This record gives sequence, structure tokens and C-alpha cells, in this order.
Amino acid sequence: MKSLYICMGSACHLKSAQSIVDVFRRKIQEHQLEDIVELKGSFCLGMCAEAVPVKVDDTIVHGITVENASEMFDREVMPLIRGA
Repeated sequence: MKSLYICMGSACHLKSAQSIVDVFRRKIQEHQLEDIVELKGSFCLGMCAEAVPVKVDDTIVHGITVENASEMFDREVMPLIRGA
């Protein structure tokens, strides 16, 4: 199982981290990844200026917004989940 951490710290909270969580939940369901991916909140990933970051294994993808969350999931996060 892959853990997908989404920063929920103060700066990320102000940049709609919870809405990004909602988008990622839908994408996980859409791609039928419920048995492969565990979505978790992280207090801070240390990239406040580049919020909202997401961490998969040792890789951090940053600059995710509500507007680009779906595209970023498909383009940046899916390859990390699939191990590409």
C-alpha cells in the first residue's frame, strides 16, 4: 500500500488543502485505487511557500491547487503510485 500525504499545515490549509483532499479522494475512487493508496494528512511538509505539497514515498510534488489538483494527480502523482 502506498501512503499519499497531503500537507494540512496552516499555509496549506489557507490554500484549500481540504478541497484538494476531496479531489484526490475522487481520483482514487475513479482509478479504483482504494486498495493501493492510503490518503493521509500531514501537519507540515516544510514547503509552505510552495503550498500545497503532496508526498508519495520520498518524492514531494508541490504547487498543487484546487484548480490543477485533478490534472496534477494524473500527471505527477499517478506515476509515483504506479512506480513508474
